[in-house]
Amino acid sequence: FTLGKSAVFDGYKMAATLDMPETLGLQLWRDRVKTGYVTIPQSVPGKVISFKIINSKTKVRANLKDNKLFVQANIDITLDIQEMFEVDSEELKMRTKHYFVNRMRDTLQVAKDEGIEFLGISALLRREDPQKWEEVKNSWKEVLQQAEYDLRCNVHIRGQGPVR
Repeated sequence: FTLGKSAVFDGYKMAATLDMPETLGLQLWRDRVKTGYVTIPQSVPGKVISFKIINSKTKVRANLKDNKLFVQANIDITLDIQEMFEVDSEELKMRTKHYFVNRMRDTLQVAKDEGIEFLGISALLRREDPQKWEEVKNSWKEVLQQAEYDLRCNVHIRGQGPVR
């Protein structure tokens, strides 16, 4: 897939724009990343590693307790290395996990800053527990601001591109 900037709407009014990393975060939140390529910076300045995304699955759970929202998002992503600089495999996995979690966190921050919910959390809560949704829907912006978020990523690196 190819990413560019995205517009976020609140009703019929454009409320915010997302740059490319934030657009990737939005696609991760909505479980819309299936295949593509991503380049991740490494600890050595100027060095990057390129991956081909083989598949990706994001599971988001929302739970409301005492008018406090708890959101857990877990990304499960399988990658192939396309191009890389010499790097330790554990550091590679850690940096890759942080990269995807940070993309989701950046997008979440835009939602909080703008006071709009475009991540699909409200729809998820409404589907899972309509009664609790009715209790908080009028104060949703405040609930979203004060929520606790647990963002996680499981990375599976299969190998190097077409040669395995």
